Amino acid sequence: MVTVSPAFRSALCLIVCVVLGKLASAQQVAPFTADSYLVNPANYLGKEVTLAVAYVMPSTQARADGMQAFVANTYNLNQFGGHILVVAPPPIAQRLAQQCGTQHVWNHSHVTLIHGTFQKDETKTDRYCVFVSK
Repeated sequence: MVTVSPAFRSALCLIVCVVLGKLASAQQVAPFTADSYLVNPANYLGKEVTLAVAYVMPSTQARADGMQAFVANTYNLNQFGGHILVVAPPPIAQRLAQQCGTQHVWNHSHVTLIHGTFQKDETKTDRYCVFVSK
């Protein structure tokens, strides 16, 4: 049988805890980001959600329903959170563009919280969006 000193056992426990902590934090998704909702979209379908938006980019595709679409770049807790389509009536979309900004912000010094309903995008299969109505 191998005898291990208490100091070695403590050091080994500390190393294991640090490694497990790093692995756990690396896999966490920042809340209020596109990624946080897209991990399990069924949990959010039809529900009001909050997005932490760094900036929006106008969508290149025109919508037949008269709505305006943006691709929201989400960012929270010093972590990029992915992209998601944001759909809104034109007057609301204009306000969102002004509030969130349309220029890429490298330091993410400005994040805007927007609220909308998480839903399937009717224009493309297997894509989700956030509909902002007010």
